[in-house]
Amino acid sequence: MHRPARMRATGKPLSQNPKSVYRRIWYARRRAALIALLGNCCASCGETEFLQFDHADTRDWDVRGVHSTKRLRIYAEEIRAGKIQLLCISCNSSKQDATETEVPF
Repeated sequence: MHRPARMRATGKPLSQNPKSVYRRIWYARRRAALIALLGNCCASCGETEFLQFDHADTRDWDVRGVHSTKRLRIYAEEIRAGKIQLLCISCNSSKQDATETEVPF
């Protein structure tokens, strides 16, 4: 029986290379530890699923293009500095919508 490959969000199959598997496990554990450090729930509504890290000042914050392991290290530093909170997807997107309408560019 053939098992279907696990897929990335891009539609490409995940690698079964032992190093890649280790990195995914490390990333999931480290992310879970950071979420636990922040209380395991959305700071706005208390939701416990689909949580995202939200930086207090988004204008000086951009981690796009940063490797995931380095990104988690940056998150850890920012959490220690008190600059990151957990928000669920809906609260984070509503905050982003409010920020875009309030701040002229």
